[in-house]
Amino acid sequence: MVELLRDLFDSRISLGTVHNLVHSPVAHARRINQQYDLSTILIGLLDEIFQAGDPVLVGVDAKSTFCFLLSLEEHRDADTWGIRLLELVDRGFAPQATIADFASGLRAGHQEALPGRPCRGDVFHALYNIGPVVRYLENRAYEAIGTRAKLERKQATAERRHGRKDRALVQKLWSVCAAG
Repeated sequence: MVELLRDLFDSRISLGTVHNLVHSPVAHARRINQQYDLSTILIGLLDEIFQAGDPVLVGVDAKSTFCFLLSLEEHRDADTWGIRLLELVDRGFAPQATIADFASGLRAGHQEALPGRPCRGDVFHALYNIGPVVRYLENRAYEAIGTRAKLERKQATAERRHGRKDRALVQKLWSVCAAG
């Protein structure tokens, strides 16, 4: 791609020509996408992404990963979601269920366009939010295991040298074991 761009600029092709070359397949791709049979989608995955701060409504077939909706919008409210989903329904979109996060516009638009169709919650956001807590707890557990192993080694050394356990180490080991 870099070489193509370099060749284009070296040959003094205008920026408008480059734009036209890049965007020329869009209309053809839209025609192909319009022919896709949306009635085969059993589970639709719905979400929002952002391009330069603007919302892009996204729909993906869970089985095939076909992207059946990719729509740059001004808003991501219930009306916008409802309109886009109704357009999909007109093209045969009738999934058994959808999966989405809990964005209020998405959920409200789904309710209007696909009444009675379950919209199950995704687990991505829950896992994403709980991840730091899990990492913190794992790190604390590994620290405790390391501390215990270090104290046990010290205790074994004390027993070899003095023939008995070190009381201070016994107390520290007990504290570490009780906390874990």
